[in-house]
Amino acid sequence: DGKCEVCPEGLTTKKVGSTECEVVTEEDMLGMFFDLMNGRKWSEHQRRGWKSEDLSACQWEGVSCDVHGQINGMAFPEMLSLEYVAQI
Repeated sequence: DGKCEVCPEGLTTKKVGSTECEVVTEEDMLGMFFDLMNGRKWSEHQRRGWKSEDLSACQWEGVSCDVHGQINGMAFPEMLSLEYVAQI
């Protein structure tokens, strides 16, 4: 019926207005970040591994993980300069 409803616990929607509840993984969230930050325009080195189904997010360029494989940080020193952000 397309009516907005709260998703059951542990599920959410990926887009505003969506009625499809689903599990959203850390990789999904990072993929959305990549898309929002115009990742396809990053240099080949900067986008290495991003959105790859063959690699864990821990192997994506700029993503760091702890010894248990949990994402614990991201670093994009040259990309997140004010000059770069202004061009997006």
